[in-house]
Amino acid sequence: NPALAFAKITEDWLKWAEETKARKFIIGLSGGKDSSIVAALATKIFGAEKVIGVFMPNGEINHEDMTIINSLITDLKIKNLIMNINDVNKDLLSELERQCIYVLEDTKVNLPARIRMTLLYAIAQSFNARVICTGNLSENMIGYSTIYGDHAGAYAPIADLTVQEVIQLGEWLGLDKKYTRKIPTDGLCGQTDEDKLG
Repeated sequence: NPALAFAKITEDWLKWAEETKARKFIIGLSGGKDSSIVAALATKIFGAEKVIGVFMPNGEINHEDMTIINSLITDLKIKNLIMNINDVNKDLLSELERQCIYVLEDTKVNLPARIRMTLLYAIAQSFNARVICTGNLSENMIGYSTIYGDHAGAYAPIADLTVQEVIQLGEWLGLDKKYTRKIPTDGLCGQTDEDKLG
């Protein structure tokens, strides 16, 4: 029941925020349902002025993702930053190669997620804010996340909800289906979740 899920998330998140003195929230926006719904939750619970979205492309910006993110920040009225991690990613990979470290394909795939999390924490510290994790239960159950990457965060409001429950919650919140029903991708290697997982 999305109404019950919202009530529980609100109660738990408010309690955590009070205990940790969290006043602002940083959310990495990807254009996917999880980050969109978490941003909508944070806005509804705490107000738009307390939420900052950060879009961190790795090189060329995906037009579809950027369109969705622009629409989301307009709808939610939240502040948004765009910070391209491409140069940092390339520099780190070059340094590994310079040190004669063989770079595995998995390293290339997971490094951007870890760079993004480092950047989110740097922004959060600068704004005296907390990084909010956008991972859900379905991803966590099958290990479909990057440790110290998208799996990290100071608080994870949808960690106990399956993908279907997250979608139901987003639509209960009144989010358009362009936010809740977008075909999910991992944001790392250009594949959809279905391509990656089978």
